[in-house]
Amino acid sequence: MKGINNLIKDYICPDVKNEISEDNLRENYDFKKGEDIYRYIKSLNNPSINFLPLGHNILAEALGGNVSFPSNSTTRTGKAICKSLDECLELQNLEKKEFSQMTSEILKAIELLKKDNIKLAIELSGPVGTLDGLVSLSNVFKAFRKDREKIDILFEKISDYTLNFTDLLSNMGVDIISFADPSIGVKIVGEKVLTDLINSYYLSLIKKMSEITYGKSLIHTCPKLYLSFKALGLIKEDTIFFEDEIKYKDALLSLDKKSLTGARCINNLEQNVKSIKIFSLI
Repeated sequence: MKGINNLIKDYICPDVKNEISEDNLRENYDFKKGEDIYRYIKSLNNPSINFLPLGHNILAEALGGNVSFPSNSTTRTGKAICKSLDECLELQNLEKKEFSQMTSEILKAIELLKKDNIKLAIELSGPVGTLDGLVSLSNVFKAFRKDREKIDILFEKISDYTLNFTDLLSNMGVDIISFADPSIGVKIVGEKVLTDLINSYYLSLIKKMSEITYGKSLIHTCPKLYLSFKALGLIKEDTIFFEDEIKYKDALLSLDKKSLTGARCINNLEQNVKSIKIFSLI
């Protein structure tokens, strides 16, 4: 296990204001239908990055989690569908690598949008965030201490599911795959547990994701993960400088999709930047 070179810094997530009106969502679009998701993204006429779906809980939803679509831009997971980790292990979608009907509709929207050469990004949660949409996280952290073998099995299955989905998204032409797991922030789980999680699961998972998407989709990690990797001495990084300030979203689209990035939050797309970090995992 890699040790800590520096104290892992926590990253304070930005407060991103939603610009989608309640009436627009409720009256004009049904976000449970691929064609409506397609129509909505097309209506934005945005030449830069467009996010699908309207939140980052797609993996939990794909596995059968309850996801509601309230009158704002972020999907929410509802009541947990599993009472225990054993029930999570028995989820048919996880075992067969199948997707829910809602996720199938999102994939339909992606197919339609890529036919029109729309630039797309999708947000994926890590294993802990995915489980947060399926079961109480208290079960997860308790088992991490007292039933590690079960956690290892569950995380391996969720990681395989994530890689399968990543491969599909990349082959469909999704430009950016954003990977985050805010539930494992250093202030939440502590430095010791976070270090264990990074070394045991997240390092391998993101390495495999970047191999799958190499040259096809850009992997953008949450700054919380980037700072953890850096403190643990797990990255080799470089900085690309621009002649003039450009929007972060344009900086991302300028990258060749062969490196990892993520020192800034994906929600800061409108921020002006003079440079951007790229890195590889050691």
